[in-house]
Amino acid sequence: MRLAEKINGIKVDKGEIALFYLAQAGFCIKTAGNKIIVIDAYLSDAVERLFNFKRMIPSVIKPEEFEAVKQQGVGEITANFTVWALACVGGALVNILYAVFWMTKKKTWNLLFIRKDEFICGALFGAQFLVSVILMGRGMVLLGILGASVGYGIQQSMQVIGNQVVGFVGGEWLGVKGKPRKTMYLALGIIFLAVIILAYSNTVV
Repeated sequence: MRLAEKINGIKVDKGEIALFYLAQAGFCIKTAGNKIIVIDAYLSDAVERLFNFKRMIPSVIKPEEFEAVKQQGVGEITANFTVWALACVGGALVNILYAVFWMTKKKTWNLLFIRKDEFICGALFGAQFLVSVILMGRGMVLLGILGASVGYGIQQSMQVIGNQVVGFVGGEWLGVKGKPRKTMYLALGIIFLAVIILAYSNTVV
């Protein structure tokens, strides 16, 4: 019996889950509510085609079989979202617990809200980072086969552009004129053009 058939056919009792190993770092979880959660599934040879890095373990389920399994309950959530969600939560817990420990030990909790504007800015920064990761993952999916290779390059380029825009708005470039400012404009234009070319490359593959 193929793995797709096992995942499809197994009945999970209330309060339990069924766990399937998808090879390498991939796992599939099926709940009693017939929902399927896939974590870090690598089902194709895309990495070999893009980066010439062969699979360590043969795929135990074909991508087209997984498409059929998806119809049984799994949502359109990519492994990229899952990994980043876990990474962000893990990183946040370490930073929060560290701050809580020292503020409790030194009894400095009152300092946290002295500058409410800074507190709000910090919260907004964290929220926009999570949103940006989700959008980056979605963008990589839309790029198709080139998502893994050029998607990250596009993200980094847009981050550079975004940082400079914030710098201009925030007054970082206030008073800077002449050649330095023109050079920055030229560099941003070149980066933006490169982003357009990278995104367009998806149509020629």
